[in-house]
Amino acid sequence: MNHKKHGFTLIELLVVIAIIAILAAILFPVFAKAREKARQSTCTSNVKQLGMALEMWVQDHDETFPYGFNKGASWDRALYDNKYMGSKNIVSCPSDAYKHTGIPRSYSANRYVCTSGDAGEDIVSLAKISQPSETPLLLERHGDTWDYGSAAGPFTGDGSSKAIHSGGRNILWCDGHVKWSNIPVSLAL
Repeated sequence: MNHKKHGFTLIELLVVIAIIAILAAILFPVFAKAREKARQSTCTSNVKQLGMALEMWVQDHDETFPYGFNKGASWDRALYDNKYMGSKNIVSCPSDAYKHTGIPRSYSANRYVCTSGDAGEDIVSLAKISQPSETPLLLERHGDTWDYGSAAGPFTGDGSSKAIHSGGRNILWCDGHVKWSNIPVSLAL
């Protein structure tokens, strides 16, 4: 009887491990990009929902935008308290790694559209916006920004308004459309 033992040699085992490591090195970045694209898609959906809530607010309040911050309440709090949005979760981007306290917010309102009632600024009406398709309403902004109601700014490179998703961020424009952008935007009306 001829009994041969079959098994892997050390060289064969090392070759298999090397091939698996090479495949993992190739596939992990692809999976990371796919995961970030999924987060970007969720974020886009959040911004669209916030856009619909703001549009309902504008229609119900004589075509005026909510204050960015007024009497201790921010624009998102006004939308939530008045039942324009059903969940506070839509004001947080899944890619925002900052550990927020209280309500996590990843979006800032344009300070020229959603003005500060605490600063005595007048409420802005829809008619005052001459180019709604070119005027941002909400901008994605991650990190520790204490005044999310009125602290929106263009990309500055200082880290506070950095690009977030694939080198850009989601922006809600005053006409209601949402667009990913990687270029600076002007906030003025």
